[in-house]
Amino acid sequence: MSRIVHSRASAHRAHLAVAAFAIALIAPIALSPTAQATAGPSYATYTGATADGSAVKARVPADWNGVLLIWSHGYQQAGDPAVPPTSRIATDARAEADAQALLADGFAIAGSSYSRRGFATLEGVRADEQLYAWFSGKAGTPDALYMWGESLGGLITELFAEKHPALVDGVLQLGAVVGGTLRNFDLSLDYEVMVKRLIDPSLKLTNYTSYAEASTAFSHAYATILGALGSTDNAVKSRMVSRLLAIQLLLDGPSKSLHYDGVGLTNSVSAAVETVASGLFYSTVDRFEIEKRVGGNPSTNLTVDYRHRISAADLTRYASFGFGSALLGSYAQSVQTFGARVAANSAARTKLAALGTPTGRITAPTVNMHTAYDPLVVVQNQRVFAGTVAAAGRSSLLQTFITVPPTTYVGSAPYGAGHVNFTTTEVLGALEGLDAWSVTGTRTPAVAWAALIGPEASTNYAVAAWPVK
Repeated sequence: MSRIVHSRASAHRAHLAVAAFAIALIAPIALSPTAQATAGPSYATYTGATADGSAVKARVPADWNGVLLIWSHGYQQAGDPAVPPTSRIATDARAEADAQALLADGFAIAGSSYSRRGFATLEGVRADEQLYAWFSGKAGTPDALYMWGESLGGLITELFAEKHPALVDGVLQLGAVVGGTLRNFDLSLDYEVMVKRLIDPSLKLTNYTSYAEASTAFSHAYATILGALGSTDNAVKSRMVSRLLAIQLLLDGPSKSLHYDGVGLTNSVSAAVETVASGLFYSTVDRFEIEKRVGGNPSTNLTVDYRHRISAADLTRYASFGFGSALLGSYAQSVQTFGARVAANSAARTKLAALGTPTGRITAPTVNMHTAYDPLVVVQNQRVFAGTVAAAGRSSLLQTFITVPPTTYVGSAPYGAGHVNFTTTEVLGALEGLDAWSVTGTRTPAVAWAALIGPEASTNYAVAAWPVK
């Protein structure tokens, strides 16, 4: 990552407002700084904890260029959210390779553990507020602030930027849940409804009473899938294959996964297992924590017509595996006619919406990068967010990228498939382009982005619409 010299001065900061913000927040912070030098860049490390128990960490290079990057981590398994984790560890970057490169280029980095695990958007925003105040009190008010995060952390960066537009000079969202919480959790319910109807009739859909109950529900459904695929009865195996592929298509799920390129029947089935399992875990085990957080089931499928999920491309792909189009249609009809219909708890739905529905009113250069084949936070999140930004009249401040994997690969995809599966080059390139955009006030041109991120990052990838209702 090449060094960019910053000249911000009064153009980027309303210093009095920032100082007031820092003073208001810095009181709860307990600080334990430690200076250190490494074999790489020389920097000072600071660690501490907030009054609510969040761990915080920052590293400031000796030749700090005045820019601070606040990292927001993604969803962390909560277990029973009533029982706090025994330890919290703050992370100040996506990976240590990213951290070392940023420090070498003069950027300061900081991050927090948040005070609570799970779908902690409000806690994440509050933690970033306190982190900024703590950092400003120790190292000085930054000349510029960039927010970056992945998955749930990508949403937190957006919520922070919308809440504090005067503070933020740039935002990088990686595989972010920015399509709206209601839309994402309604889709997670669709996973459950389809699995219950076509694979595991015993699956409980909502209102889990414990983490153990939710985990058992997921494990039973997953074992049912693996058991059928491992059956010596070819009819049982074939039936499971046809249903897994049907669920994947009806949910517009990715045909490639982190470990399987989706080329040929065997890899396609394996990719479908990985996709369905990822979505089902989210909609059962993670659902327990979210329902407890908002006070009930927040998702619904009352208005969904599952038959509308079938496209011409779906029929073609299904037929390529030796299954007739009538079979895919019959599965959709079965779910439509006999699948469970679930009403949301209205109060819980309102609370969930408040946990993370971007307005699109961005005020700083914003880069959103997503993998083309994400089984957990579907790539359509980017399309929805871009539409929200456009409706707010702010498209000139948004740059989107889709990283596309190779057509074939063995083992893990190098990039482009899987949740937040980005390379160090991709992430640092996105940050460098964002930095140049922020400094100059001019959007980084397409040819420069390609050189920074790599040819696998597409600005014109055709992202499908959100699965229709």
